[in-house]
Amino acid sequence: MSHSHIPVRHLIRQLDTLRSGRKPRDRRPDWLVEFINAAADRFDPLAGVGRVGFESRAVEGRWEVVLYLGSTEVVGGAQDGESLPAAFSFDLLGLLRSFTQVQQLSWTARPRGGDEDGGDGGEGGADRRLDARVTIEGFVGEQPLLLQVCSLPPEEAGPGFRQYANGRCDAV
Repeated sequence: MSHSHIPVRHLIRQLDTLRSGRKPRDRRPDWLVEFINAAADRFDPLAGVGRVGFESRAVEGRWEVVLYLGSTEVVGGAQDGESLPAAFSFDLLGLLRSFTQVQQLSWTARPRGGDEDGGDGGEGGADRRLDARVTIEGFVGEQPLLLQVCSLPPEEAGPGFRQYANGRCDAV
């Protein structure tokens, strides 16, 4: 399985840094980098390969991480411009073993574009894909962490692959 742990906006920041001549710095602690890499290995695409994306940030004394598989953007043909989410399974038990303590574990599912009450946000072609996520709050070693594993990438993430009408598929 092919992994990419860098969302598009992070790549753009890297390009800007390289253009400015500055050396890029990874501000994430080593324990978090190791955790994200191990968690990314828990994805198992149901077809083909997958590109794991993530977002991480320090918030109020803890790290928050969001993991997802990138979608495939169709280029050309009848589905041109569509974004197809990746189908996958995920080893939750293996992930839970990475935590030294779990304080909260939850699963949430709702149509993407829906309101907080599960409605579809009205008429007009709302995206009806199921946006499901597992949320784990606990500790990795002594470090507090909130982790979400999402069924769909964030809307701003961009594609992980581009599939062309001639059958070629490129990683983005």
